[in-house]
Amino acid sequence: MAALSFSLAGVKGQTAFGLLPEGEYACVIKEAKEVRSRSGNGQLAIRFEVTQPGHEGRIVTAWHMTTTDLGKSQIVGMLECAGLNAESFTDTEQLIGRAIGVKAIHRRDNGGEMRVRVDGYFAVVQQQQEAAETAEDGEWDDEAPF
Repeated sequence: MAALSFSLAGVKGQTAFGLLPEGEYACVIKEAKEVRSRSGNGQLAIRFEVTQPGHEGRIVTAWHMTTTDLGKSQIVGMLECAGLNAESFTDTEQLIGRAIGVKAIHRRDNGGEMRVRVDGYFAVVQQQQEAAETAEDGEWDDEAPF
């Protein structure tokens, strides 16, 4: 038996997170693999872990069809936001650990349950660069704590 290296004294229990709120989140790609849908179509399944404070550790999964032009264009858009070139994308391992922004929305699944769905991507680095450029342009946040 190993002794715990942390204390839970005074911590209130939480058994369910509920749905991740709709919005845009900075994430890192934790897993990507080719899978088959229930109907047998090829898909690229991607698991994202939210890194944004307040929701860090939450998981969002996206599935993109690999057999349709729409699905392939969504994959190319995701690759570009993750800083990868579609022409040189040959292995799902190339995605692992990449920073990317994910737009999360709520939609009902076929069984009527509300689920979090990925509705788009954005480049996290680009967003940080735009924020830096805004600060350089003299637009300051009057609520900044300094």
